[in-house]
Amino acid sequence: MRRLAIVGLALAGALVAGDGRAISLATIDPLYFNGPSRFGFTASELASAGLSVAGVASPLDTWLSAGSQSLTPLPTVGVDQHLATVYSNPQAAGHTPSLTDPVIADSTWTVRNNGTTPLPASYLVFVQADPANQYPGMPIGLDGDLLSILDYSYGGTDYLFGAVPLPALGVGQSFDVTVRYVVAGRLDYDAGQGAYLLPRFGLSDLVLPVPEPGTATALALGLVAIGGCRRALAGGDCGRSS
Repeated sequence: MRRLAIVGLALAGALVAGDGRAISLATIDPLYFNGPSRFGFTASELASAGLSVAGVASPLDTWLSAGSQSLTPLPTVGVDQHLATVYSNPQAAGHTPSLTDPVIADSTWTVRNNGTTPLPASYLVFVQADPANQYPGMPIGLDGDLLSILDYSYGGTDYLFGAVPLPALGVGQSFDVTVRYVVAGRLDYDAGQGAYLLPRFGLSDLVLPVPEPGTATALALGLVAIGGCRRALAGGDCGRSS
């Protein structure tokens, strides 16, 4: 994959206890980043989850930078994160998270148009998990039920990325989306900050042309910049570094 710039922040805070089991492994469709070179997902995972591709993307399509609101200069699409609910954290109970008992946590992402012109409808795309390889080999994923799947082709290889649709945003306007982490492995613990640290994600934003009824939506995907945000199982936002 060409032209990838990895940026991100490590965040931490006090552990938030799980509050109920309304969301569990039985009620979600985890998609782990097991695609080529751990970019995106695999076709077999999508099939097992009963999910299908919603649109296609090309390296020639329009792209926008996306990432943390703390970056300088600001990305066109900025993100602040706030932990919402931790449904399951086996590690807090002395167990090792696994594929059969993973960490499951919701985070509210406030996505803001930092540009100088209105932003048309777009997708916030999750290109890669753990770009800095902080957790080598660890299964890191998202709940596929909250994602649209994009097929991106480059150099003879197909990549399947998860994405969250965004509405058109005026200058300075923002929109909240829910991102559900699924992590099957032991997380780093920062004793000084009292936090289990979730992995970072590589992000990009892609602008949508107006779709025609009955046709696949053509999506724009620019993999020039990845904005990574690393979350703790805690409150806080993506604009604060440790």
